[in-house]
Amino acid sequence: MKYVMNPLLVILLTCYVLTVTPPLHGADSQGLDGLLTPSGSASRMMTAPEIRAELSAPRRAALSSEMAGRILKMPLKEGERFQKNQLLIAIDCAIEQGQKQRVRATLNAAQSKSEIYHRLKRLNATSKMDAQEAKSELAKAKAELAIINAKLRRCRISAPFSGRVVTQSVRQYEYVKAGDPLLEIVDERHLEALFRIPSEWLRSRRIGDPFILHLEETGHPLKGRIARFGAVIDPVSQAIRVIGYIVSPVHGLLPGMSGRVRFDPPPTAQRHE
Repeated sequence: MKYVMNPLLVILLTCYVLTVTPPLHGADSQGLDGLLTPSGSASRMMTAPEIRAELSAPRRAALSSEMAGRILKMPLKEGERFQKNQLLIAIDCAIEQGQKQRVRATLNAAQSKSEIYHRLKRLNATSKMDAQEAKSELAKAKAELAIINAKLRRCRISAPFSGRVVTQSVRQYEYVKAGDPLLEIVDERHLEALFRIPSEWLRSRRIGDPFILHLEETGHPLKGRIARFGAVIDPVSQAIRVIGYIVSPVHGLLPGMSGRVRFDPPPTAQRHE
């Protein structure tokens, strides 16, 4: 039995093929050729997003009181600069000073008693238990003195590094409790650039790769390099945190300044090992 195709069906199929098939000549042909080339696919199919970055200070600390007392000295104000080990806050420790004097007197008495019992022991004029008890009292007095000295060190808060005062939570002559916030300080001389890149860029980015940071506050480009990558990838945004350092920092940079990061070569280019 010979099968004969319906003429109307042939016409409909011919029209459909002519409609969905694009011409392969002229500008359209060139456009297709561009998409098929590696450079065309990189430029048209992968457009690098704008990468925002922020300057951050690794050394930034919020100092709290370790004891209760009244603030006697607070020589620095917000924005002022200080040096390492410089006094930031002094708390009234008159009670602790009195306790230290009492403990020192107890220590002196225990020291004398221990020396007497030590001489008597050599003369067999006292028991071994009495001599050991005197020695224990001396050790106890030394331990109490060490505790008082540790409390007194909390009366003075010195700068752990050189930097500037960010904020003050208290004022001079105010009373504070243990754990109350006092000062926030920052070392603004050593800054890092924090930004996030798509996780797929990890195929072409390495530690030490250069980048250019354009800060909006200064308008000047800064050269930087990748110092390290974050430990995890955000599953929602598929981005990873990047920490970079500034190669040649300039005067006037402050934490919180922000701008755009540009990589050279572009991150879309695959790195061939």
